Amino acid sequence: MSGRLKMVVTLVSLALSLASAVSGAEYKLVWSDEFDGPGINPAHWEHMLGDGTLYGISAGWGNKELQCYTGRPENSFVENGNLVIQALKEEYEGHSYTSARMRTAKKQDFLYGKIEARIKLPSEKGLWPAFWLMPTEFAYGPWPQSGEVDICEAVNKSPDRVMGSIFFGSTSGTKHISRFFVSAEQYGAAQDLAADYHIYTVEWQPYEMRWFVDGKLYSVQHDWFSADNPYPAPFNKLFHILLNIAVGGAGPGAPPDKTSTFPARMYVDWVRVYQTDNQPPELEILSPANEENIPGGKDVLIKVKASDPDGKIDRVEFYNSSTLIGKVSTPPYTLAWKAPDGCYTISVRAVDDADFAHTQTVKITKGIGCPPGPYHGKPAEIPGRLEAENFDRGLPGKAYFDTDETNQGERYRLDVGVDIQDCSEGGYDLGWIVAGEWLEYTVNVAEAGSYDIIFRVGSPEGAGKLHLEFGGVDKTGVLDTPKTGDWQKYTDLTARSVELKAGEQVIRLVIDAGSFNLNYIDVAASSNGKENTPKQEK
Repeated sequence: MSGRLKMVVTLVSLALSLASAVSGAEYKLVWSDEFDGPGINPAHWEHMLGDGTLYGISAGWGNKELQCYTGRPENSFVENGNLVIQALKEEYEGHSYTSARMRTAKKQDFLYGKIEARIKLPSEKGLWPAFWLMPTEFAYGPWPQSGEVDICEAVNKSPDRVMGSIFFGSTSGTKHISRFFVSAEQYGAAQDLAADYHIYTVEWQPYEMRWFVDGKLYSVQHDWFSADNPYPAPFNKLFHILLNIAVGGAGPGAPPDKTSTFPARMYVDWVRVYQTDNQPPELEILSPANEENIPGGKDVLIKVKASDPDGKIDRVEFYNSSTLIGKVSTPPYTLAWKAPDGCYTISVRAVDDADFAHTQTVKITKGIGCPPGPYHGKPAEIPGRLEAENFDRGLPGKAYFDTDETNQGERYRLDVGVDIQDCSEGGYDLGWIVAGEWLEYTVNVAEAGSYDIIFRVGSPEGAGKLHLEFGGVDKTGVLDTPKTGDWQKYTDLTARSVELKAGEQVIRLVIDAGSFNLNYIDVAASSNGKENTPKQEK
């Protein structure tokens, strides 16, 4: 098998083309806990205790969580064929809440397979229940370098969506995350996914992972490339299962309040692990080469070598980013693609007769490539609104700079590394904002004059800083983002009486400190205010 080509885009949207797929692998049950006994089986589960400091993690388990985890029967027990994890509001060892966090580490550890549980989630504001996987030995370094797989997480009261994710990273300290959601509306259930039991599943293969709710596929992941680790690391080592309810912290974004009712319970009917002896396909993209430029006027000829060590290739799929552009079922696995001049991410996915997959990706340009420019083809008009996600198109370091290579929010512009997510005010916003990042917008200022520039921001803690440059000149000064109490609660941060020249120009939004979300930037005729002050919502 050939060496791993550089993969730089997470194609979550492949799930859309696989929505009717059912795994053909012959999975066999290798372990389960049905919770039919009188208590929690110590051969299966270990309780993790305290607030995180016992494990070399900052208090709050690295997430500013509020609970103290215990092994007491008040926080975890078996009842009516269910494991019950129970969060309580009580004073205990300096904390105002208790809960339980259980794991199978060094008792039941697994490499690959179908891992699932039937769970009824709690439904209270400020809670963060989870069913997830962690490495048993941190072979590639501290978190997140050795990986994390979240099979199901939900936050806050009456969750109308659940989420999965993978975390990985590099020795440079760069964290990578792919996070994805399935909503009750997409799923076709009642708006409260905590109203009943659901089966949450991950199929973990060497080159692909798939997430399901009640057997319905909603996400596919195959890109966890990190420059420090050969693919498919770090998810090629033993992992173990965790179940817990956290209280407060970075997930919910806000602690429980007077609307929250305790005790709060997560019911786990069973946890099961299936495995198969099937081996994934072998795959190599023969052409085009990564970073190759294809002359204008010629087809992009995609040639692939694919084989299966213990079966046969069912099909080879060809994608332009997340869009299927062709499919071949028999060799030679070749596609001639009539693409206009531009820059492209081409992914090839080989699937065997047991529904195991292997994906390779290359980035190419054709003809003149992709020069930077306004996202919608013409400059945004000033005065007017700049939606944060509509920054200029172009290459990283030319039109934008983000500290990781993937779109962690998995929304809108999946071919760029800027983190775009759904926004509570409608549309999209930018999240996971880190100091040193920047974005450019090509605008046309109707006439020279004095303008107010209003940033629509949200931040639980209010620690962010930003400024705006026109033509390389800082026009706003560094502004401090206010505390709004939640990532998705927004307020206005205004730079007043900014003098702008007329005509087309490129503006750059510069992040001086992170920890906030940005929905949009409004530029309006000046209200003649003298100070840069945030307008607090009432």
